[in-house]
Amino acid sequence: MPDLKKEKNMLEIRPYPYAELSQMMGTHDPEGISRRLDRWGVAFTEDGRKPQITYNIEKISDPFKVYCMLDLNYAPQTNFTKLAYFFYYFLNDDDFQRLPDERLEVLMRERDHPVSRQTIANYFRRLEDIDLISRNGGDYHYYFARKANLREATREEYSRAWREYWQAKEDGYSSREALSMMCYQYGGIARKQAIIDLNGIYMNTFNDINDMVCQRIQAEIDNNG
Repeated sequence: MPDLKKEKNMLEIRPYPYAELSQMMGTHDPEGISRRLDRWGVAFTEDGRKPQITYNIEKISDPFKVYCMLDLNYAPQTNFTKLAYFFYYFLNDDDFQRLPDERLEVLMRERDHPVSRQTIANYFRRLEDIDLISRNGGDYHYYFARKANLREATREEYSRAWREYWQAKEDGYSSREALSMMCYQYGGIARKQAIIDLNGIYMNTFNDINDMVCQRIQAEIDNNG
C-alpha cells in the first residue's frame, strides 16, 4: 500500500532521471516509459542513454488523469471525465459524501454524468486501498431502496423493518413474501451503508486532487463554451 505522506508520485514539469521515472511507472523499459508518456499526453524530451537517460517533462495535458493512474491506481481505461465530476461532487458537496451508492448513481445520472453503482463502488475501493477514505467509523446511512427510488430511514425504522421481516419468516412466509411485505409497508428493502470518512492526515492530498479536478472541469467548460 503506498504511503502518500512519504511517497508523492505526482508527475511534475521538471527533469527526471531514468531510475526515478522507472520506479514511478513500475517499468524498467525505457521505450515503455516513452510510449506511456505519449499515451498520457505528456510532452517530453530525452537526453542520454540508459541508465543515464533524463526525461525532461515539458507539458502535462491532463494532470488529473496522470495523477489518478500514478498515485491512485486507476486503470488507463477509466473514464476520467466522469471520475473528475464524481470527485468534484464528492469533495465539495458534504451531503453527497454521506449518500449511499444507489443514490449517488441517481444523482450522477441526473447531472448528466451517468456512473453505475458498481463503478462508484470501484472508485471508493481505490481510495480505501490507499487509506484516503475509511468506512470503519461505525456510522451508517439507513434507507429503503426499491429500484431507483430511495427513502431515508432512521436506525430504529430500519431495525423495525428487519424485525418484522424475521417475524414474517417465523410465521411461515417465504423470504420473497416477507420482502414484498417490507416493500409494501416501507416503500423498499431496508439497507444500510457505512458513511465514508475522509482520512484527515491526507487533507493536502484531497486539496491537490480538488485543485486538479476544478481546473479540468473549468477547462472543459471553457472549451465547450
